[in-house]
Amino acid sequence: MVEILTIGSFVFLTGSVYMVALMLIRVQQDPVRRRLATASRQPVGWTDIHTPDRGMAGNLPNKIDESEIDKDLRRAGFYKPNAREEFNAMRYTLATLVIIATGIIAVVLVGDDTLVMQSLGIGLVLTVFFWALPVIFLSFQAKARVSRIRRALPDSLDLISMCMGGGMTFEDSLTRVSHDMFVAHPDLAVELVIIRYQADMNSLEFAFEQFAHRIDGPEVIALRSLIGQSQRLGTNVGAAVRQFADELRLERRQLADARSAKAEFWLLLPVVILLLPSTVFFMWMPAIVQLVTHFTTGGAENFMPPGS
Repeated sequence: MVEILTIGSFVFLTGSVYMVALMLIRVQQDPVRRRLATASRQPVGWTDIHTPDRGMAGNLPNKIDESEIDKDLRRAGFYKPNAREEFNAMRYTLATLVIIATGIIAVVLVGDDTLVMQSLGIGLVLTVFFWALPVIFLSFQAKARVSRIRRALPDSLDLISMCMGGGMTFEDSLTRVSHDMFVAHPDLAVELVIIRYQADMNSLEFAFEQFAHRIDGPEVIALRSLIGQSQRLGTNVGAAVRQFADELRLERRQLADARSAKAEFWLLLPVVILLLPSTVFFMWMPAIVQLVTHFTTGGAENFMPPGS
């Protein structure tokens, strides 16, 4: 009972001190001055558009390099202004929960120094693991989303070319294709909607530059260059997009052929490994049996006495 009261008092006092410190920070810092100071320290980017009060996630310490995390957040489709703060808050929360659980287990096991040290070591390993787990999961999620967008890009370009061939503008084609592809390819459909809104606010070239900045795949970067060149030279965007879609489809077909050739090799390898021992066994086992019999009997089976 005393141990439970000690643990409860520790958690209560820690939470109270943190809440008081958080309130003092919010009172002492003016939101306008904080935003001006932030803008003066770092360049304006997509993650610098924050609300005046970012909550608990915005007040957590943050000393690590956020460039890769920002890039993975964009690739994974997290476009909220405070996405980075929420992600860091989740990491701190997981690590803090592991530390608290380790402390509780260590208090319960007081009296056995060996178990206490083992629990502290395991808790340290789990803290590092849960601190890095969100980053690893975000990286896999970002790569999977970029791969889905790259696979769906040729189909969307074909549909855009068909819409433009029917008399629609490029911006209207983006809207139509985004609605038609939302069920089959929701990730690319969301990106097309964003491109349409940014094209209305600025220009089509700017919209595709931002698209290539979010999804930095080679096909997207090449499409950005193609659209920018077509806009500057005044050429037919529909014909350029149609030709680019054909090139992407040919490249994807060649990639599929290369993967199929590799698959044949990897399928042949286990067959050879599994059949080779049995083939050697059936071919050499009779000779091995005869040799063993010969040496164990000393060749007596081949000796015939006279007059037999």
